[in-house]
Amino acid sequence: MLDVLGLSAQISNESGLHATMEKYGELIVHARDKIFVSRSTAFPEHDAHHFEATNFVFDTLVLVSHSIDRRGKAAGFMSAVSNIMSVFSLANLPLRGAIGVGDYLYDDKTGLFLSDVFRKLDDAIKQQEWAGCFLLPEYEDYVMPLVLGRYTLDESNQSSGLYRYPVPRKDGSRKEAWCLNWLDMFVDDDFRSILNYMRADAKKAMHVERFITFYRQLPRDDSLVPSEFVPAKYAKIINFGESKRVSFWNERHESVWPVCKHFIFDPKHRQSIGGGFVGFDTEEERIQRERERYT
Repeated sequence: MLDVLGLSAQISNESGLHATMEKYGELIVHARDKIFVSRSTAFPEHDAHHFEATNFVFDTLVLVSHSIDRRGKAAGFMSAVSNIMSVFSLANLPLRGAIGVGDYLYDDKTGLFLSDVFRKLDDAIKQQEWAGCFLLPEYEDYVMPLVLGRYTLDESNQSSGLYRYPVPRKDGSRKEAWCLNWLDMFVDDDFRSILNYMRADAKKAMHVERFITFYRQLPRDDSLVPSEFVPAKYAKIINFGESKRVSFWNERHESVWPVCKHFIFDPKHRQSIGGGFVGFDTEEERIQRERERYT
């Protein structure tokens, strides 16, 4: 469950209401089109659907995963939520949230959405004094082994999808938990923009700035990519254990997209020349290579 911070202030008048509605709507459409499903063009049956149910009501986003007992579902869910947080925050709609485990019911006829964990999540969200999202500690022993699977997280660099970090609370206390990395797509101007937006709430801004400082002092762990990936020179692989997310950057560490629109990444060859990335001019070439990997 996620709350949009500062939404009420943006819709305090008619012009703000219309502008925010348009921006909010565009972000939801982007999330549904680009984040809800990670697509495999070679094997559509391998498309990763990250959410079983979603609900957007005023300033609250409810996102429900598929059964996390299935391999990769917990990590894919974490990655997708992190990605949504990043996209919304880059548009100056920062999110604050919590992740738990429970049952839910949704009624198509009435739109009624109920869960036995909603109250616990809502309480955890309201207690936080920042923009961020964490896994409720009582679920760590169950959820984290499913997220990691056969992998580990290296929290010593910027490529980890989750960090053990003390979550700031409104009572002044801080309790360590697994927190999502939602800063991986940010560049210098984005950091300044989100902090400037949050200045209206000094305490939240202070704790977000501390999290940004924590993140930025970590070394980058980028991979050099082959020449067919121009203007990209590096790729950043964000590790959520059983799920990975890739972004591309030029030599000035600006986010870019490679000229080759189709590529594959094989983590087993990450340390080799090209960082495990192979680019293709056509989707047919990519599909053929990807099929060869699985046959």
